[in-house]
Amino acid sequence: MKTILLVEDEIDILEILQQVLEMDGFKVSCATNGKEALLKLDKIKPDLIITDVMMPIMDGCELIKNIRLKSTE
Repeated sequence: MKTILLVEDEIDILEILQQVLEMDGFKVSCATNGKEALLKLDKIKPDLIITDVMMPIMDGCELIKNIRLKSTE
């Protein structure tokens, strides 16, 4: 089963996307901001990350920069 990390600060959108993806057979892990997503990436290795851009604490662009930095270490 493929795993998706879904990063979205709007709870309603997050829940709808999670339900749709799970109905399509994906395992979905959720985070509400980039910082929370980075913490989850220490525990899971998703096949795909779907992220919002505008979020509090750490936005999607900063999340992607941090993921790229971690992957080059």
